[in-house]
Amino acid sequence: MSFNPWEGDYFNNPYPILKQLQQSESVHWSEVFQGWIVTSYDLVKQCCVSPDLSSKKLDFLFNRLSDEMKFLMKPVIDNLKHWAIMVDGDEHREIRPLLNKAFSPNLSLMMEPFIQECSKELINDIDFTREFDLVEKLSYPLPALVIAKMFGVPSEKIDWFKGVSRDISNLFNLASKPDIHCAQQGLKAINELDKVLAEIIQQRRTVPQEDFISKIVCDKENRLDQQKLISTLTLLLIAGHETTTNLISNGVWLLANHPDQLDDLRRNPDLIESAVEEILRYESPVQNLARVALSDFDLGGMLIRKGDKVVPFLNAANRDPQAFEDPDTFDIRRKSNRHLSFGFGKHLCVGSHLARLEMKIVLQNLLGRLADSSVSADAEWAQIVAFRQMSSLKIVIKT
Repeated sequence: MSFNPWEGDYFNNPYPILKQLQQSESVHWSEVFQGWIVTSYDLVKQCCVSPDLSSKKLDFLFNRLSDEMKFLMKPVIDNLKHWAIMVDGDEHREIRPLLNKAFSPNLSLMMEPFIQECSKELINDIDFTREFDLVEKLSYPLPALVIAKMFGVPSEKIDWFKGVSRDISNLFNLASKPDIHCAQQGLKAINELDKVLAEIIQQRRTVPQEDFISKIVCDKENRLDQQKLISTLTLLLIAGHETTTNLISNGVWLLANHPDQLDDLRRNPDLIESAVEEILRYESPVQNLARVALSDFDLGGMLIRKGDKVVPFLNAANRDPQAFEDPDTFDIRRKSNRHLSFGFGKHLCVGSHLARLEMKIVLQNLLGRLADSSVSADAEWAQIVAFRQMSSLKIVIKT
């Protein structure tokens, strides 16, 4: 068997095949990925901090495209190559402190009233007496509104922003499935976003404001050139929007399909933070990472050669029975929930506190509307390898 997510029912339910790999070959060579798939908790965690692995994996994203298409994708490459998740060493140390300062705990405090307001408005606009799509009505627009507010994206551009965000996210499929249309859409999105971000950066340099983007652009310790600034903001826009959308959709879907857990949370609202962590573990918004071997080394008994691609699967690690008791049970009362959904080590997601806050607020406001109703949720899972993502989530409320 060679792991191929594009065959069978993987996108609807990836866990049976990931568990099979975990039990038989936790470091597995996949021809489709042209790299090593890693599924055990300890080895995934090791990959996140190993000095034998680098985050500079951009070449693997486009190596299956034609030379002509690679040439045309240069604007995409120029943007993505400076993403904090794509760099190591000095370049990472140049970017990360700015992100840490911008995503300080004060950011969540500052954004909480806005998140509350947007969440309540979106939920109040939903007709709970009829079937509705949660992705369309809540989990997609809320993170977009939050990120747009943080970055000063004009309200008339929010729908456009959601579109380019999705097109850029889909670029990560190219590593395992070359698709010219996907590449072209991603290229168009990057070109458009580059122009908008350049305008916003210039505006903030001219007239700084008390907002998130000014903290990065006008920081006295900021040594990033224009391209690195645009790249960093692109990453934050995409990561902050797409992953939180996935978290919200996955969380509501899980609770709807585990009515005992939903009832427990209704009766015990103090379990909200524990519930958020279990949602993160059970259906990680990000499925996998990617690394490149800097030298020959042993990983779980397999010889990894210099230049090999290594793909640690976070969602497999989060279901490893060696790390979690009864891992396939969704339990909002789970203790010591050491999931890896935000990564581990120096590349730990800087926006984790904000994502948790958005999920918590959504659940609190939704629970207030659902009362003792029964909830059914029918998910349509998107075919995207990097994320555990829904195209739609149809919700029906029965009183």
